[in-house]
Amino acid sequence: MSEFELSYEIHPEYLFVKGKGIRRNLEAIFQSTQEFARIVEDNKTKFILMDYSETVTHSSNIDVFNITRLYETKTPLMLELCIAIITNPAEFAQDAFWEDVCQKRGFNFKIFTDTSEAKSWLLTQVKNAE
Repeated sequence: MSEFELSYEIHPEYLFVKGKGIRRNLEAIFQSTQEFARIVEDNKTKFILMDYSETVTHSSNIDVFNITRLYETKTPLMLELCIAIITNPAEFAQDAFWEDVCQKRGFNFKIFTDTSEAKSWLLTQVKNAE
């Protein structure tokens, strides 16, 4: 699998961001988070459909806590976002733990393995925000 890269598409109701490749450690996760934050800031949106179905992330439970702290201190924009994340099914358990930690810290992130469910949830959030 190749190194991690992000691409994006602008949709009327949300920003679609696709992550593809491998993130090997906490530093790589945080670098991708900073790149993601720049994309979001450039596009002035708060609603994101994030597709990580072709992403492999090497992380531990300690990394999950540390990355959440980094969001709070280094990318506070993350607290303002609503993100539906389509995850690699092989990583669902770890990602569900991450989702739980993030939600307890005030982030509005939700993990899915099904694209249509993720999109439906996100569009409901957009509608509720109007």
